[in-house]
Amino acid sequence: MPPLSLAASAFLPPGQAHHSAPNACSNPLQKAPRRAYPDSDAKTDNLAHAPDTFDITGCEDLEPQLRLRCPTWAMLGHCEDGHSIAVPLICNRDWCPNCGGKDGQAHNRRLASWWSKARQIRSLGYLSITVPPEARWRLRDKRQMNHMATSIRRMLQRRGYKRGMYAWHYFGEPPTDGSRPAYHPHLNILVSAGFIRPKALAELKRSIGRLMAIPHRRVVLHYSYATDVPRMVNKVRYVLRPTFLDPAWDEPMAHELRGHRRRSTWGKWKEPAFWPEQATPAAVRPLARLAAKTCPECEAPLRYTGLRNANLLTGWRLKPHGWWLFHPPDHVPRPPRADEIPEIHPPMRWIPRQQSR
Repeated sequence: MPPLSLAASAFLPPGQAHHSAPNACSNPLQKAPRRAYPDSDAKTDNLAHAPDTFDITGCEDLEPQLRLRCPTWAMLGHCEDGHSIAVPLICNRDWCPNCGGKDGQAHNRRLASWWSKARQIRSLGYLSITVPPEARWRLRDKRQMNHMATSIRRMLQRRGYKRGMYAWHYFGEPPTDGSRPAYHPHLNILVSAGFIRPKALAELKRSIGRLMAIPHRRVVLHYSYATDVPRMVNKVRYVLRPTFLDPAWDEPMAHELRGHRRRSTWGKWKEPAFWPEQATPAAVRPLARLAAKTCPECEAPLRYTGLRNANLLTGWRLKPHGWWLFHPPDHVPRPPRADEIPEIHPPMRWIPRQQSR
């Protein structure tokens, strides 16, 4: 495969050799015009700015990836209280009829994996970085997306944002008329921050423009923050929501994003939880326990022992949030531990007062 050009490698570290993906190009990118970024650009064809030799038809066989069966295997776990748990290994595709879609199993699992970290944040800052149409064709390579996210994360760390989380959105809101939306990648970042001065946001915008190799006036940077728990929960759910809801929107890109790590976290998360336990959604609570390797039924330590074909889980009870429970008929619960026995005080007894002589 031919190597990536200098413009196509604008997000890659200098001097690092790469080989092109099936949709790489070889012509340099022209300088973007200095004009404001209208909202209509989010719905335009981003390939109109790509060079003439840019090809997205290099993927020949898309059916195995787009029609993958889910789930096939499940991971078995056992707790000391005798519960047997089977957690299906889902495909995590946004368009999957089994685990995809809004509030699907994949969405709730992503939320559960972040939940213990997000609960430590007292003031949640939300950054949304949108790539302009003339540069989106370069992000049709998942390696370019990974390097762009890593570069922005390191830049934020140098500016004092010691911990945070980020996730990619591949598309915006689908059109109401049923038409096919345009590929619209934007990076969503959550940091532990509050109000940011406009001057600091302008400096942040210029730094992002240098990393993306485009004029900073073409960088679209939105920032907001929240301090109340319900709004912070909604921001986390929004950042982790699925956006690639139909592979027919962009089949070559659906194939390219196979195995793409769309989300990550950085920093140390060792502070006590600030959000109350009541803020945890009902669909996330058992999944968060599974992510912490505890039994969702009794909260005892959970030990995973191996894999099993998901089609052979006969006699198992499917729970509402996408995992199986097996309770054997001869199950005898273990005796309670000493710390689990409630302290029982003896009843008070009335003692009559002695009559004075």
